[in-house]
Amino acid sequence: MAKKVGDDPMWLNCILGGRFAEVMKDRLKRGQLVFVEGELSFRKADNGTVYTNLMVDTCRILRDPRSAGAAGDGDEGVEFPF
Repeated sequence: MAKKVGDDPMWLNCILGGRFAEVMKDRLKRGQLVFVEGELSFRKADNGTVYTNLMVDTCRILRDPRSAGAAGDGDEGVEFPF
């Protein structure tokens, strides 16, 4: 299959704050598949780099690589809206 123009991933900074950040800090790990929802903002640095930020309102843990092949740890598909 040929690669299409624009298929490159768009990386962004997901920003969580307050109690939401406290709850999620122990639940989120590198490599997890998550669904996030929130408000996008863009910031241009002095060197011309554009940073894309997402102020997260909702986060759903879809898959945890540590439990791959396991029946699930109870957090999958759980929504934490704060």
